[in-house]
Amino acid sequence: MREQVSFAIPDELTRWQPGAEPVVSCLIDWRIQNTERQARTLVPHRLREAFRDLDERSAARVSMEGDLAALEAFLDSGADPAQSAFAVYSCSARGLWFVTPLGIPVETLVHVGEYPQLLPLIEATQDAARTLVVAANSNSARLIRLVPEGATSEQGPHREVSTVQHSTEGGWGALGYQRHVDVEIERFARELAAAIQHEMAELRLTHVVLSGDTVIVPPLLEALPGTIRARVDAIEHFEPWDSTREIASAVWPRVAEVVRARRDTEVGEIIGRAAAGGEALNLASEVADAASTGRVDTLALDPEVVAPEAAEELIRQALRHRSRVLVMRGSPALTEAGGVVASLR
Repeated sequence: MREQVSFAIPDELTRWQPGAEPVVSCLIDWRIQNTERQARTLVPHRLREAFRDLDERSAARVSMEGDLAALEAFLDSGADPAQSAFAVYSCSARGLWFVTPLGIPVETLVHVGEYPQLLPLIEATQDAARTLVVAANSNSARLIRLVPEGATSEQGPHREVSTVQHSTEGGWGALGYQRHVDVEIERFARELAAAIQHEMAELRLTHVVLSGDTVIVPPLLEALPGTIRARVDAIEHFEPWDSTREIASAVWPRVAEVVRARRDTEVGEIIGRAAAGGEALNLASEVADAASTGRVDTLALDPEVVAPEAAEELIRQALRHRSRVLVMRGSPALTEAGGVVASLR
């Protein structure tokens, strides 16, 4: 099953053209460590180190001082304390300011260069598949959306539980009442399945994790279309009082394992097609040419084999033409193939 791109990188970054002023690229770990957010001091410090030796009147220095001011203002008052991380790209002299929250932990980094650095952002978010967690019982449901930008939660469908009088004089007997309950639960399962379909389509979610008991899970699985049922990666158990953050922390690693396994399989298939002379390439120069002319469907590379600048250029060319990019470190098969392969459109 082919994975979709989990995080959309905007054109203003992929189509950036270099000038006299550099671009500042940051991944910011915004979690509290030892009672403080270490990134608040670490990010400005690393940026000051980057321009410390530049002439104070140079265009690069003036621009980077503007970037520093914008970053400090963001970290002091604009960064949501509930978020785990952020990606920030800035070039104050040319009006670039792009910031997005990230729902997954990252390692803080600051890079200054001619182009926005895209590989770390792709690598940080590619396992964070767009996932819907459905925590349900036979009466109600909670829908938790996990996307690379963060997690949100809201109440889903619920059913009114009617009070039925039991008697031998006109009331329902036990068997009749149970049939009534079964019918109501099946109806609720169909309603919840429709809500799941809507969520998956509207938010481009690609994975589902169910949390529920033996009463609701079987009829819900039965009510889901086969295409969505195939996207159910796990059936977990969460308590009603579990927070969205706690659920996200439990689900992300489970889904990431599934995503990585599928990515390994897909890259192996691309390598096989390239070796067989099919619609795939593994010669670096041919891949670069195909990427620049929009002929690449999926680009896979190992940044431990491909030089950093070459990897960034391949990624920019691929993304400009709406190609998918997969980053894999330490894959023996990809290393043997030269560190880069691509399937063609």
